[in-house]
Amino acid sequence: MPSRPSLTLADLVQMSVPGPADEAGPEHREAPMPEDGAQARKAPVGPPEEDDLRDLSAELSQLLADLAKTPDADIDVAAGWTPDLKPGDVVGGRFELRRELGRGGFGVVFEALDRELGREVAFKVVLPGRRISARNQQWVQREAEAVACLNHPNIVTLHDFGRAPTGPYLIFELLRGETLGHRLKRGRLPLRDAVALAGHVAGVLDHAHRAGVVHRDLKPGNVFLCQHGAVKVLDFGLAHLFGRGGVLSGGTPAYMAPEQKKAEPGDARTDLFALGVVLHEMITGAVPARPDKEPEGPVEPGPVAQLPKDAAPARLRRLVGRMLDRDPARRPASAREVLDELAAVERRLDGRRSRAHVAWAGVLACALAVVAWLIRDPPLRGPVSVAVGDFENGTGDREMDGLSGLLATSLEQSRRIQVLPRWRLVALLRELGLPDDARIEGDVARRLARAAGARLLLAGTARRVGEAYAFDLSALDPAQGSRVFSLSERALAKASILGALDRLADGVRRKLHDQTEGGRPLDQTVTPSIEAYRAYWAGVDCMDRPSVVGSWVSSDRCRPHFREALARDPGFALAHYQLAFLLHVQRSAPDEAAAHLDAAVRGIDRMPPKEAMLVRAWQAHVAGDAPQALKAYADVLQQHPEDRQALYLAGYVLTEGHRWAEAIPYLERALDVDPDAEWPLDDLVTALAMLGRSSELRALAERLGQMAPSGARRHAVVRARIWLGEPDAAIAAARRELARTAAPAAGLDLASALFVTGELPEAEAVLERVRAAQPLDAATVLNLARVVAAQGRVAEGLERIDAYARSIESNEHGWARYARAWYLAGFVQERELWREVARARAVAPQLASDLAVVLAARGDLEHAAEVARELAPGSAAAEEHAALVAWRGGDREGAAARLGALEGRDPWPRGVPPPAYFLAEVSADMEDWRGTLAAVERYRALWPRGLSGAWALPRATYLAALAHERLGDAERARAEVDRLLGWLRAADPGLPLARDARTLRQRLGP
Repeated sequence: MPSRPSLTLADLVQMSVPGPADEAGPEHREAPMPEDGAQARKAPVGPPEEDDLRDLSAELSQLLADLAKTPDADIDVAAGWTPDLKPGDVVGGRFELRRELGRGGFGVVFEALDRELGREVAFKVVLPGRRISARNQQWVQREAEAVACLNHPNIVTLHDFGRAPTGPYLIFELLRGETLGHRLKRGRLPLRDAVALAGHVAGVLDHAHRAGVVHRDLKPGNVFLCQHGAVKVLDFGLAHLFGRGGVLSGGTPAYMAPEQKKAEPGDARTDLFALGVVLHEMITGAVPARPDKEPEGPVEPGPVAQLPKDAAPARLRRLVGRMLDRDPARRPASAREVLDELAAVERRLDGRRSRAHVAWAGVLACALAVVAWLIRDPPLRGPVSVAVGDFENGTGDREMDGLSGLLATSLEQSRRIQVLPRWRLVALLRELGLPDDARIEGDVARRLARAAGARLLLAGTARRVGEAYAFDLSALDPAQGSRVFSLSERALAKASILGALDRLADGVRRKLHDQTEGGRPLDQTVTPSIEAYRAYWAGVDCMDRPSVVGSWVSSDRCRPHFREALARDPGFALAHYQLAFLLHVQRSAPDEAAAHLDAAVRGIDRMPPKEAMLVRAWQAHVAGDAPQALKAYADVLQQHPEDRQALYLAGYVLTEGHRWAEAIPYLERALDVDPDAEWPLDDLVTALAMLGRSSELRALAERLGQMAPSGARRHAVVRARIWLGEPDAAIAAARRELARTAAPAAGLDLASALFVTGELPEAEAVLERVRAAQPLDAATVLNLARVVAAQGRVAEGLERIDAYARSIESNEHGWARYARAWYLAGFVQERELWREVARARAVAPQLASDLAVVLAARGDLEHAAEVARELAPGSAAAEEHAALVAWRGGDREGAAARLGALEGRDPWPRGVPPPAYFLAEVSADMEDWRGTLAAVERYRALWPRGLSGAWALPRATYLAALAHERLGDAERARAEVDRLLGWLRAADPGLPLARDARTLRQRLGP
């Protein structure tokens, strides 16, 4: 084959890597033929050993569109030119020319035989001259890449591109049929046919415009009507490249928009003007305005022409009028809008058909369906469950790791396609004994899809080709492993990737005969930034997999992903929602959580419908309107009965309101959907414990212990055993998990169980090992500070908290101040404690309101009352504050009664110390020593939470020793105080509790 100049076939192959052939029968695409009716039949794709040739064919599909078409207006341009080629010549040792089919402004078209693939093709040799050589080469490549990303059944296919001594040539398949221009010579079209045909063209324009490609020369001569009924749009992209003079050139006067005639830069709306002219001509038989009758100078904005009232319904007349508006700003905003309007008109026209016509159409449809069933496999029927695997990322760009989530989001807008949520596939990873972090691709994806009962697995690949991206998607039968169909898309640049995924989703819907109208584009419902979505996807993946640090505190690890997403796209509403959720459940930076929720609500109209309902529900919950929140979650579950997030959050709202019994059915249903869901497991354990349903809690722990081990299950078992009063069993379970995985989560569970049993030195050693793995994790730092302070090393623990505070973002410093005040509450004098609380209030007033409890407990009732104004009435903190105010006011019996009532409702309230601890203090003050011992035991049986344990655990141990002494049990008193002094062996000098413990020990004697 002759050597090639700079723009070669190899260059074009590097622009876009092809995808696999469609094994279920590729789309039958043909290149157009001249209007003399020359025809040829498409030959089959080459054998497997010719992969490179097949790849090249798919790669160049739609690259230059239909340059094999002979434009009517350009016949004279090339009439005198004849290439140095004739029938019988063989070009490149491959293409045998048979006869000339026609000629036009681009060159001459021959019918040819592709000897290598044994098929008849259209061979287009391009008119030589300045057409390429005079162009800026970079612009040529950019234009070629733009058209290369198109892949649509209504755009013709280009097989090859190269050069011969006579000039550049293009290889197409042949079309049979005629152009719309040829058809209109016989008269106008029936209204229904005109609307349907315009809809096909609008669909092509929508596809092209999303990829950044504008046609610039849409006219009846560039719309081809195939004999088999297909509609093809011709001449995409390079009319001006191969012979029209410039970037802004191109177009046919009768169909050109005003801005195009004035050589102004046009956009997608330029094509919509041309489509309006074509639609007007199809309906009336004439273009709306002749170029020689148009004004010479500037024109006022306004419609060029209107369809006659008797020619079309009002809605269609309005649409055509808008499309023909001289002012681009007043035309429809996109081809998608035109397509939606045409579809609505078409449905209205269909509704006017007579009943008899509809009945005969139904009979015919049934007959055709029977015939189709007899000659081929029946299509998938009913709802189709689809698993979307991870795209195999061959681009080297980590942004591509979240493509499967984007594709799933686009497909979820379908009413027929049921996309299996990613968390279900992740849960199955563990059920099948696969690593939690395994990518869902290849054989792993097929195993998961089979186990999930999916009818189809969508397996994709992404590859980088020069500056462009190639995406191939195969739909596989998970049971048989066979390919059902394949799709390919191209994106010119990262900015076009979302459009390519939308087109893939549209292709899947077409293949599955889904009648759902086209969904909203991803750049409108999710984010226009692929980099932002990659970070968001990583955050969702972090939340879906078993956390490496425990349940609620896992949000520390996930939040940075959403922050990164918002740094790349500040308007990313879904990222705002997830961050608002995580900040709220951890009680971290409430002002920031509120700001993110507000941002999510502002963007709610751009979200997918289900996510919009979830945001509304969460907004109601945060506002304190539990009934509205539960109603919103019920609405989600009515449409998506197995939505794990809605099930869990409905349960969460109920647990927040201490409605434990009502929450349990939701939590259990969430676990039916995903047996390894960590957060529902956590809350189910808590709910059963709060209700005192020990037999059910024990049965749950035993059932989880018999299942395949996982971090989430072992975490639930450890906590359940603590609640059941079986700390040794809890420690044993945590040790097994730590030996199995060495994960930080298992270390934190073991340290917490050891804290409950008073094995503080070992707990500290375990936490130090966890800290080495994750030095800036909040759960690790705070747990370690609590254990260190419980051993009397208060200054050391405070330094750990302060060091952590210095490492976090400024928007979380309020939370750090709040944590610092709780930590110091049991160690400093009342005046210093108030200073700490005041600092926390200055930056986090909502959080700091809980500190009214400890101010009241220390007797600072004036400041406690000031802070308590922000407490929610009826909350656990408000109830505890009122009880402690009564205690310090001298009403010890009333205080004990209120604390007892609160403990009965919620023995483990979030944000404040357990009522059992304060009951121990009040009972000791009343010298009710048996009550003191009982309260201490109930307190020490609780799973440790919060920094108050830093001072409450050693203080409760001292109270237990004192109670035993006063009850005359010196042996038990010595055991308790010796245990306490063992913890305080290296306590800070002058620690009051250490001094009191030594005094008590001396009093007890040897």
